[in-house]
Amino acid sequence: MCDCACSRQGPGLGFSRREFIAGSTLAALSAMLASACGTTIGGLDPSDPTKGLDQLSLRISDYPALATVGGIALIDSTSVPIAVVRTASTTFDAFSRICPHAGTTVGIAGSGFKCPNHGATWNAQGTWVSGQTTTDLIKLQTSYDAATDMLAVKAAKPNVNLVIRLSNFPALVAIGGLARVDTTANLPVGVGHLGSGNFVAYGLTCPHEQTIIDPSGAEWRCQKHGARFAADGSLLAGPAQVGLTGLTAKLDSTGQMLTIVGNVQPGTKWTDD
Repeated sequence: MCDCACSRQGPGLGFSRREFIAGSTLAALSAMLASACGTTIGGLDPSDPTKGLDQLSLRISDYPALATVGGIALIDSTSVPIAVVRTASTTFDAFSRICPHAGTTVGIAGSGFKCPNHGATWNAQGTWVSGQTTTDLIKLQTSYDAATDMLAVKAAKPNVNLVIRLSNFPALVAIGGLARVDTTANLPVGVGHLGSGNFVAYGLTCPHEQTIIDPSGAEWRCQKHGARFAADGSLLAGPAQVGLTGLTAKLDSTGQMLTIVGNVQPGTKWTDD
């Protein structure tokens, strides 16, 4: 019988390539897995830490912890567990509490945050400071209306919005071909050619410790700890526990231009120091 871990064999979650590209069932599947697995390792999907989060309105006076600057309130009544930090009299920060390492819901520790599974810690600004190596917590957009005491919270805009010409990447001509296609240093984007007119895109930041992965024959491989991923972004071998972060990829009517939109976890280049 498959457990929670083995149900996540795909770009972020275990679903078909058609579903991955269309994205039509992501929200329902994420909710199902979160319900089944709770907040243990991989309990939520670390590849998309704001999945299903629409704009949220909070009355600050409903949260006593936010009465003073530096106070932190945990919000668990949404599809994504979040934290709100009062940074000044009229300003607030908000973060997804899904640990970027393996999806555990992080909690408050002192004046910051800590993951109960592997011990990663972050300060009140959401910056990773110690414990299990991972990235910063995902910051959300906030807007506070002092007159009504209402704070609006929503997911940040996508950090990837690319349009590429496929002919600029010869490796993508063949079925099974893959190529890195981004133009930024720390927001790596890969594309895999799965079949005639069927292309898939994903972030190239390893879900294990956020190292930027490299092509290795017909698959992707993390040079730091050896995690391997297929051309469709699915997980082939750990220590990563989930597939690569899926992005929306749409081919135009000419079959020459591919539009890629979504959010990618920042990554760092592996150096064998």
